Amino acid sequence: MENIQNIQNIQNFENIQNFENIENLVSQIFALCKQYKIRLTTAESCTGGLIAEVLTRLSGASEILDCAFVVYNEKAKIQLISVPPEIIQEFGVVSEQCAEKMAFGAVKKSPNANIGISTTGVAGPTGGDAKNPVGTVCFALYFENSQNPQIKTFRKIFDGNRQQIRQQATLFILTELLNLLKDLQK
Repeated sequence: MENIQNIQNIQNFENIQNFENIENLVSQIFALCKQYKIRLTTAESCTGGLIAEVLTRLSGASEILDCAFVVYNEKAKIQLISVPPEIIQEFGVVSEQCAEKMAFGAVKKSPNANIGISTTGVAGPTGGDAKNPVGTVCFALYFENSQNPQIKTFRKIFDGNRQQIRQQATLFILTELLNLLKDLQK
């Protein structure tokens, strides 16, 4: 039994190690947000506030994080961040279209944010189906700037248990956020 546990620990070590070192990623995001006067908001479903938690690990997070929405069910998505019900009906809550409207709605409902980050998916261990198996996560980054608002959406399928899927999703979207911020330097 101990050998099986050790093998599982070795397999999961890389994901856990990356997640434990996430502060480096957050410090880079923090510096670029401050440089470009960017404020963030999150609209999280399957990550359940984990992105906001990670962003607040550094002192002074209120300089970059405006607010965070944890919108776990359909009604919350519709009422709190104005996801159109027809988007959910047509594409489902686990869709890039829903993620896009979540990120957009979070920015619109936020007092000062100009980048919205959203996640919606199936962290498991239950809830998956043929279209969206456990581990499926859809993401969006909405950047509202005066010249040319941008939206980027993503769909990924992660392996692991519930916590590992949530951590991988958080690490993925924060990496994509950093890439977006670095593109501003060009």
